[in-house]
Amino acid sequence: MHQTIVPIDQYHQSDTFLSNNVGNLFEKLFKIQSNDNQECLHPNLTIIDQYLDDFQVDFNQSFDSIDNVNRIGRFIRKIDSYFCPLLEHDDAIDEIQFSVRSNIEWCGPHWQTYILDAIDIGLRNEISAIPFTNPGQFICMNQILSLLLLTSGIEHCIGDVLRLKCRQIPPLMKDLIDMPELNELIGSDLIRPLKVLLGPPTTLNIRNILWHGFINCPVKQTSIEMRPFITTLIAIISTIGYRLSQHSESSIHSTDWIPRSPLYDLSEFANKHFPIVRDQSGDHYEQIFKCPLIHRTMRSAWAYMFHLQRQEKLHRRNQYWICLLFPLLESSMRYLYCHVNHLEDRRLLTAIARQYYVTFREIFGTLITDLDYWKIDTIEEQTLPRNRLLQFLPIGFIHAFNDLIIHCHGPHLRDRLSHGQIRFDHVDSNVVRFSADVTFEFIRWTTIHQMNDGQQCCSEKLSLLSYETQFHKIYYVRNRLITVIERLMIWQNQSSTSFNGIDLINRLRTIRPIDTGILYLSKCFTIVNFLENIVNLFENFFNILIQYLRQKQSLNQCQGRRLRSRQRENFQNFSHHFNHKYLKLICDNTWWSMMVMIMENLDQIIESGRFTNDDDDDSEWRQTVWEKRYQRKLQSNIQRLCKYSREHQWHRIEEILISNQAIAISITHDLFQ
Repeated sequence: MHQTIVPIDQYHQSDTFLSNNVGNLFEKLFKIQSNDNQECLHPNLTIIDQYLDDFQVDFNQSFDSIDNVNRIGRFIRKIDSYFCPLLEHDDAIDEIQFSVRSNIEWCGPHWQTYILDAIDIGLRNEISAIPFTNPGQFICMNQILSLLLLTSGIEHCIGDVLRLKCRQIPPLMKDLIDMPELNELIGSDLIRPLKVLLGPPTTLNIRNILWHGFINCPVKQTSIEMRPFITTLIAIISTIGYRLSQHSESSIHSTDWIPRSPLYDLSEFANKHFPIVRDQSGDHYEQIFKCPLIHRTMRSAWAYMFHLQRQEKLHRRNQYWICLLFPLLESSMRYLYCHVNHLEDRRLLTAIARQYYVTFREIFGTLITDLDYWKIDTIEEQTLPRNRLLQFLPIGFIHAFNDLIIHCHGPHLRDRLSHGQIRFDHVDSNVVRFSADVTFEFIRWTTIHQMNDGQQCCSEKLSLLSYETQFHKIYYVRNRLITVIERLMIWQNQSSTSFNGIDLINRLRTIRPIDTGILYLSKCFTIVNFLENIVNLFENFFNILIQYLRQKQSLNQCQGRRLRSRQRENFQNFSHHFNHKYLKLICDNTWWSMMVMIMENLDQIIESGRFTNDDDDDSEWRQTVWEKRYQRKLQSNIQRLCKYSREHQWHRIEEILISNQAIAISITHDLFQ
């Protein structure tokens, strides 16, 4: 697909990616001065109760109303002014960290460290000479990075605290804040400023504005400041910890009682061997300047991020550069998505109150829609325009970005970082380096593409053009199938079945990525989810059998051991029914070939339209044959296999295995003959 990229500076001439309303709201807030003598913080940097009581915001009124602006502006200004004299000391950061340390233990050992680092990054006015960046912009970027850490950390830690009261924890910050259980734990007066800063789009919503890449470093001075948000969040986090320690329920006093949700250990992806592709001799800063997707107000942020990455080994604080990568990438990709699809509405590039943003989900979605494309009805798909970005970008970039950002079986980096779910001390260098490599190659590709006036561009150095996905659900199911078949091969070697496991595995391993135009359509996931359910259920059944066989083998080796009559009866029953015939049925080539053939021909099955067309014949076949006779029957059969195995009803298994074999024959005939 040939199309010239118009530089974003020509398309978006504003110096901000905030809408006029949102930008004006922030400007107004920081023009408010607080000159009263009311005390706001204790020496341990917790907020005084009376100061919280006096902070009243009308959430039913617009946030840019005069009353709300004055109240919010005075609240955060007053707290920030408390920090001003503290920050004048040479050892100011150490003193602040010491003051809050005991009250942030509720965050857990890992996030306690990360929050202390965020304080250091955001409040220490250190500067460094890097291109496109003046000292003020460098300090601003430190503050933005600090806020990225603080907002994701407070979300994760509040979720952990809610586990003291709730079994189900909502995934979004705005929903966490509205939980009545949180009110019981920390008080409604403390929830008010939390909701003002991190609540839904009708509030300041700084978490989403930051993590979706709408905050930049203006090329000219503005009154928008980041530090008051940092100091206010530090005070809120410290106050939450103090209130938990003083809670009326004694079980909450100790942070050891807070159930910790595990942080993701990205070292598990080390064995995936992401390719290392970037030419280290390249000039990052020159590419940033040339790239048509990087706005002039974003250049300093990109330069700052690459500076931290290069200096990562010199200081632990620099490891957080990865938090900046995805907001910056999303901002540039958002423009490319709008430009390639001829979406002229400028609001799609900006953060607007009360409206959802264009995010990575939409950017890499197959269809252009305001809805979540994972939930679109298959009939409606036919009427929605396709996302032209998937034809514009080389397939290697699409697969690489989806592997890193979208696919739930991959690192899923953007979401896990923004929700505070990553252990920074266990981030595999291969994963983060691949993230930087993909991004830098993408920047170089767009620059070359523009220089070639939109014509097809190739470069030997752009090795990611041929990258193949490893984490799309299709390939996750394929790998699960391979694992199950390998286990069956080990088992069948102990018998005399003629299972063609090696051939099936070789066929699965030769499957190549299908057309990106159908990868994310719901009709694709309809078939893949069916296969995944069958594989999962069969694996459960297989695990039960293996466990029982091992128990039987163990007991057979202890001939002198006396079994209870019920155990003896169960094992005799098992030995009588679970014979060579059962093994032959479980290792049935027809059954496993059916699943392999579906995987091999997935694109043809989808394009045939049998699962999605409105044609009366296809619709009737889908509803009466596929859904009832095949899909539901198979799932029911394997669920019964698990049930009968757990209940030792071995005599009832053979008929189900034979039924599965018959269904596999029918599916193969219907789909492929």
